[in-house]
Amino acid sequence: MTANTLTLPATMTDDLKLARSGFRLLGAVSPGLAARMAVNLFLTPRKRPVSPNAQTIMSQAKAVSIQHGSRKLAAYVWENSGPTVLLMHGWESNASGMRGFVRPLLAAGFQVAAFDAPAHGRSQGRQTNFVDYSGAMQTTIHQIGPVYGMVAHSFGAATALFTLSQQPRLGVQRIVSLGAPSRLKDMVAIWTAFLGMSTATVEQMRQKLVDRVGIPLEMLAVETAVTQLTLPGLIIHDRQDRVVSFANAEAIAQNWQTATLEATEGLDHRGPLQDREVIRRVVAFLADESVIR
Repeated sequence: MTANTLTLPATMTDDLKLARSGFRLLGAVSPGLAARMAVNLFLTPRKRPVSPNAQTIMSQAKAVSIQHGSRKLAAYVWENSGPTVLLMHGWESNASGMRGFVRPLLAAGFQVAAFDAPAHGRSQGRQTNFVDYSGAMQTTIHQIGPVYGMVAHSFGAATALFTLSQQPRLGVQRIVSLGAPSRLKDMVAIWTAFLGMSTATVEQMRQKLVDRVGIPLEMLAVETAVTQLTLPGLIIHDRQDRVVSFANAEAIAQNWQTATLEATEGLDHRGPLQDREVIRRVVAFLADESVIR
């Protein structure tokens, strides 16, 4: 794989244009200061409101408060008699972004749970990172009870796969990965290039990011971690995904021996979350009675 497996939109919002100009100017004068600002920006997700279309289904959930360190996470449970399926959203999204799976999973007999990642949605915090999201996932599973299956998207999928590879005792029996990046260091490489950061700024930012997260970026490789996974998995990825290229799915599938890769066409990065055929396939995979205990 090359570093060019992740991309950002070709068009930039005004705030990103301003940030790009600022980093170029500041990086030329003080790479260290630019690196500190870059880390803070990188770890600070922009919060998106719950869309009007999602309000109805979200209001039908039981609201649960999850204590995660010093912060509280907003969690949601759609109660049912069957085993629990946990939904995990991507970066700068929230639990409502996974709403398309709720009713079909309920209809199949599952109980459904979801949570807003730290610094996302209604959860507390201003900044978060891969390790923090992983911890939030583990805390949520421990507090809401046994989780049979998971459906995770993008950054949430990468977090889920990496965490389950390290924590098999969490007891998850099946997982669906949608649009997952295979190497977290690529996210940094593409993001810094997108903002036009100098080499000196990027080098210092990477080190400060490691200091903040506590793990070298090279170790956060999902495509390597999944070699430890033995649970059945379904990888769904669009061939025309413009955010996380299809090569990421191929790299993960190559090393995850108990997973199946299914490609979609023309749905891009977020389209699978609302696509009826994708949702039908996800529910069918999770409802395989041969593995439900």
